Amino acid sequence: MTVDPSPVRASSAGCAIGVRRPAGQWTSCPGEVTHAALWVEQHRRRRWRVFACDEHAHHPALAEARPLTDADREALEIRRRNRAV
Repeated sequence: MTVDPSPVRASSAGCAIGVRRPAGQWTSCPGEVTHAALWVEQHRRRRWRVFACDEHAHHPALAEARPLTDADREALEIRRRNRAV
């Protein structure tokens, strides 16, 4: 049996790791953001600052996740404001 990899939602204004609902759909993780990482979109080679909760901070796609810095908090707040518009 193979397990679907959790998708990374790079532009997410919260935890970037998707979680599977019982019915099989993917949705955003509702966890509180505590870490940030640089993630490279392989097919386009774009680099994103992504955010993760404690549970997903050690996800293989986020190999270099670190606790949030002030700059990360500011970037996350800007992303959240832009999403609310």
